[in-house]
Amino acid sequence: MKLTDSILNGFSSLFGGKDSYTQTNFNNMSRFIGLAKGEYKIDTSIGGLHEIATTTAHLSAVINRKANMLANGRWREYKMVNGKKVLVEKSDAVIKLENPNPLQNGNEFIRQLSWSYDTYGTSIVNLNRRNLLIPSTMYSLPMDELVIKRSGKIYKQLDIDEIIERIYLCTESGDMDFELKDLVIFKNSNPNDPILGISPIEILKLPIANVRAGLGFRNRIINNDAALGILSGVATQDMSIGLNEKDQERIQSGYKSKFGMQKGKKDIIMSQTPVSWTAMSYPTKDLMLFEEITQDFKIIIDFYGLNENIFSRDKASTFSNYTEGLRSAYQDCIIPQGQDMALSFTKAFGMDGVNNWLEYDFSHLDILKENEKEKSENTKRDAESAAILIANGYQDVANSIVGRILPE
Repeated sequence: MKLTDSILNGFSSLFGGKDSYTQTNFNNMSRFIGLAKGEYKIDTSIGGLHEIATTTAHLSAVINRKANMLANGRWREYKMVNGKKVLVEKSDAVIKLENPNPLQNGNEFIRQLSWSYDTYGTSIVNLNRRNLLIPSTMYSLPMDELVIKRSGKIYKQLDIDEIIERIYLCTESGDMDFELKDLVIFKNSNPNDPILGISPIEILKLPIANVRAGLGFRNRIINNDAALGILSGVATQDMSIGLNEKDQERIQSGYKSKFGMQKGKKDIIMSQTPVSWTAMSYPTKDLMLFEEITQDFKIIIDFYGLNENIFSRDKASTFSNYTEGLRSAYQDCIIPQGQDMALSFTKAFGMDGVNNWLEYDFSHLDILKENEKEKSENTKRDAESAAILIANGYQDVANSIVGRILPE
């Protein structure tokens, strides 16, 4: 076999070729292409993504905050009646979205969907139907247990069944298969895989590694896992009394087992041998661990589309910064993602999106109501200014203001 053929076959086995089963690890090459030598390793295999998301406090804070904010929305179904947008009362679709299954309410369902999306880059919802467009139950599938069998063909296929041959969960009681037509897939854009999204953790590998390394270093110091000072023999006027090897082992062993900052250990070392203590201070300030973690935290926050002012920091945000940060997070991130969910469920529930559709609404939130109130006051003020200008003969100037405040 030619060397080039061997290499191509190797890549085919990684990315899933004909008759190959591909676990949803989103970046099989990560096991070969990692961080540079000496850098803190980030495992972006399917199991590693879950581990990183649940054990990196700063990352988990962002993922969970975003999930909670997204869950604040309210579902609405609308229809066009005689050219007017009309709210559908007691909508079956809304009732199901608010009560998706026996184990979860609507908020829990959205939080799970969001958490999966922001951890794995993909979230897949299964609709259990009984000959109706509105499903009987809905579940967000666990991505770390999901297996996709690909056909190995994508770009010339006309139907998804020609691209994905089988999708199923590996469970203790056996495989559980799903119909592709009953799946709603949400995913981040992935330039190398149109089937599955790319995990944000894959892109944030370096800042997450820095956060974990910084926290780990501080943890070692706090837990006294490194030398904080030197115990040596007492120096006299004539000579220095050295510690023999037996005394060194005795004192070191006693220090590790009986003394230290941890709960249950003693504060003072009692020694039969005259000793002196020379402190060894770790240059944590010079290493700028706090500053490094703060900068990496900002990168993570920005990538997920939120705002640093809505998180706890060394310097607390002012109330105005917090409210503006919250509005910005909703307007730039949460509301667009909610609109994307609404479009997907509109299609999945058999609605045409023109005469009948779903919306995921956040207008009931006080933080956004305040924003609408401010807009209303500005519009009123502009209208009054335009009226004064017209009364004084400045029609052209007034027209520019009216054009700004009138809807298109």
